[in-house]
Amino acid sequence: MSKLTELREKQAKLVADARAKLDEIKDDTPEARTKEIETEYDRIMADYERLEGRAKKEEALATREAALEAGDPRRPTGEDRTVKPGSDPEDRAGAEEKRVAAFRSYLLGSECDMEPDDRKILHEMRA
Repeated sequence: MSKLTELREKQAKLVADARAKLDEIKDDTPEARTKEIETEYDRIMADYERLEGRAKKEEALATREAALEAGDPRRPTGEDRTVKPGSDPEDRAGAEEKRVAAFRSYLLGSECDMEPDDRKILHEMRA
């Protein structure tokens, strides 16, 4: 169980205890007993606030840890970032073959002798 979940469960129990204390006060409850109950209620709520402070620190720490785990998207990680996610590997292989054929056509002749599709692929390669 995570630390934050544990803290939140303790807080929920404290709120239930505080509600029970306040419910003990009736119209016919003696003044001395009312003061005791209110003192106990204040102690319970002070514990709740102390736990709330710890919970906020845990949340902030978890947020910072998650940010560090995410890493920096600008930093290269070794994967090929030129390939768009979700694109079909067979389509990429076919496109690569077309680029090779267009470049071969260029090397064997000239740009003027090339097919219009091959010329377009060559221009995209230059870009």
